[in-house]
Amino acid sequence: MVSVLANGILLPLLLIPLLMVTLMGISLFLPHLSTARIARYVQIHFGLLWMCALSLFVLVIVHGPFDLSLVRVPLASTQIVPLGFLLDRVSVSMLLLVITVSGIVHLYSLRAMQEERYFYRYFFLLSLVTLEVILVILANNLLMLGLFWMLKGLTLTFLLAHYQHRPLSWRAAWMKLRIDLIGDIALICALILTWQLFHTFSIQAILSTSMEHMGGVEGTLLTLALLVAAIAKSAQLPLHSWLPSSVEAPTPVSALMHAGLINAGGFLLIRLSALVVATPFTMGCAIVIGGLTALYGSMVMLTRNDVKGMLVYSTMGQMGFMILECGLGMFALALLHIIVHGFFKAHAFLNSGSVIQQKNSSRLFSPPASATPLTSARILFMSGLLVALVFALMQIAIDPPFKPGNMILLFAWMTIAHALARTLRISFHFPRYILPATIGVLGIILLYTIAIHGIEIFFAPVVAANPFTPNSLLFTSGSIFLLCAGLISIILPSLHQPQQINTFLKRLYVFALYRGVRKIG
Repeated sequence: MVSVLANGILLPLLLIPLLMVTLMGISLFLPHLSTARIARYVQIHFGLLWMCALSLFVLVIVHGPFDLSLVRVPLASTQIVPLGFLLDRVSVSMLLLVITVSGIVHLYSLRAMQEERYFYRYFFLLSLVTLEVILVILANNLLMLGLFWMLKGLTLTFLLAHYQHRPLSWRAAWMKLRIDLIGDIALICALILTWQLFHTFSIQAILSTSMEHMGGVEGTLLTLALLVAAIAKSAQLPLHSWLPSSVEAPTPVSALMHAGLINAGGFLLIRLSALVVATPFTMGCAIVIGGLTALYGSMVMLTRNDVKGMLVYSTMGQMGFMILECGLGMFALALLHIIVHGFFKAHAFLNSGSVIQQKNSSRLFSPPASATPLTSARILFMSGLLVALVFALMQIAIDPPFKPGNMILLFAWMTIAHALARTLRISFHFPRYILPATIGVLGIILLYTIAIHGIEIFFAPVVAANPFTPNSLLFTSGSIFLLCAGLISIILPSLHQPQQINTFLKRLYVFALYRGVRKIG
């Protein structure tokens, strides 16, 4: 009975975007649909989609996961591959994110793109890529996931080349196509190795028997191929060059790409987390690649003076943190990172026309007007109180031998650093705001800690558990990357103050500035 209900909800969830793609495809040849009519279609379309996704979310929470096989495809004389949809907490959570962000982007595009020459083609591609992402998220086997993974990348390439009269737009699309080809070849190799090891493409069957087949060299090669596919989609070093060039795309495309599509690499590693944790070498590679990308992206972002360029490198750095979290076995945290980052980046790109945020960031580290000894002492006291609270949370709320407490400490430390910078600036001018601002930061840290524990409990049934302890070598190396990123994020923006410049920092600043200008310009 419950399976019938799930099928009844899933069917319109798939048919509605398919009808939207068909309607937009027809409009390419019969462009008589008015913008107002398309707006009504989009509102109804995403309203129904969101209700279906929310219903599936509630159904999965109450009744557990569903593996709905619709078609059985024979691959060999004795092997049959079931094609269908896997509904679990990971897929329905990502589904809500994608449908919400895509709906906002569609509605935003109605006004932003209505005067464009290729308006109908743009909406056709936007609807098509949304359908492909939904199928990637819901696929219950790697063959189906891989097929729509590749089609999604191809559709995004056409969206990046929307402005056909701009040479830089074609260059960005061509660069994206070449890097996608590397990732797709790696994914095909992973599919071949999966068949050799497991003799099935069913995701649930693979995950349930992962520890039995992943001990040898082939298992390591399989996860390395998956990692290459992931870093190509998520713009990680050294396959990152397509992302800075993508600023030539329309702003709504950038919003959808940075909020949802670029998370595909992290989703792949999370979906197959049981395979990844069985190969420590691959996890070590993920830590190094993610850590270096996080450092590089964060460093270059802090030197940018244009909004879209700053957001591009911010995304690169955040995707680096996400891959780093996967390398540390913190898959539930990585999934939370994807969801929160997705909503933030959608808002940031769609609001990129405003320069208020940029002006605020430029004043964030401005020299204080004056500071009395009493004010300085109060700020130092509050800073020490914040750090002490983080250590207390690590010892009380977290079990150090089994939980990644040091990681929470470092994430909270970086949050504190940025929050204190703003508190410091405000406090010199308005000392009475020191205590309220500090209490606000304390509340954020507390909510962050609760969210970490809640998300680990929520996704525990469907993602692999963290195999490392805080004392392991890999965990320590990941913590070092985070510490370096935090230090750079504090030091680099303050280099406009002459008294704080030395030779090394000056060279670091010039390097980051040059890399950003060279890649985007």
